[in-house]
Amino acid sequence: MNQHCKPVILFLLLTLFSGLSSAKTVVLIHGLNSDKQTWYENRVIDALFASGFRDATQNLFPKKKRKTDQTANFNIKVPQNNDKNVFYTINLPWFEPLETQASALKDVLSFIHKQRDEPLILVGHSVGGVVARLYLLSKNPVPVVGLITIASPHHGSPWAEATWLALQSPMGDFISLMGENKWSKSEQLLWQLSPSVKHSMINWMNDQPHPKLRYISIIHTPSFKRMAADILVPAVSQNMNYIPALYKRSAVVTIRSGHSLSKRDGLMLAKILGTFK
Repeated sequence: MNQHCKPVILFLLLTLFSGLSSAKTVVLIHGLNSDKQTWYENRVIDALFASGFRDATQNLFPKKKRKTDQTANFNIKVPQNNDKNVFYTINLPWFEPLETQASALKDVLSFIHKQRDEPLILVGHSVGGVVARLYLLSKNPVPVVGLITIASPHHGSPWAEATWLALQSPMGDFISLMGENKWSKSEQLLWQLSPSVKHSMINWMNDQPHPKLRYISIIHTPSFKRMAADILVPAVSQNMNYIPALYKRSAVVTIRSGHSLSKRDGLMLAKILGTFK
């Protein structure tokens, strides 16, 4: 049997034989050049609503915004939310380095865990999946039972490297003049996501021991007309089984899609979440 088929078979078995589910708390983490609205605009959450989840994002009350205006210090006196299945969408400073985003994520997840007092399921699209994985390697993370990544560059992105190299050239000034200074702000992040950088944060992450939980890779494979998506994040980079520290530990699901989120992701996500007890 092809060894790459085993994770898929494992996922199917979990789907068929999962028992009655208990309460679930899901946190949806956006990617590069994005924010929490991407989950709504691309209709990912439609299937979550249909499967009985409630949007608990309104329970995140910011007390004092940081300078980035993207993250917040949270008021932890909000009463505990006892709904059975809920999801949260959050904002992270997407242009900051991976470790800065992971630190911001830690603040948010700590607050959510105080509300729910149960293990979380993290779902990250694109760079959001890498940020979530870096968070899991931090000290004293809140309990997490699963990490689901969608089209995430676990081995980097050729597009990110090309953009970073362009910023180092005279073209970098031209990019800023064209009003694309957001990429200049994300220069360090783009460097971290460059596949050929030997001592990058991603390469360090991929060799670290990872916690024991469920890992699921949702891989986007583009059609012929959307081959550019494969330049953004090749399929092999999206598969957590190719991470040395997670070899053969991830279930794998493939969706014919470009890099962006879509309703297909929501439908698959709802099925996967149904396998968590």
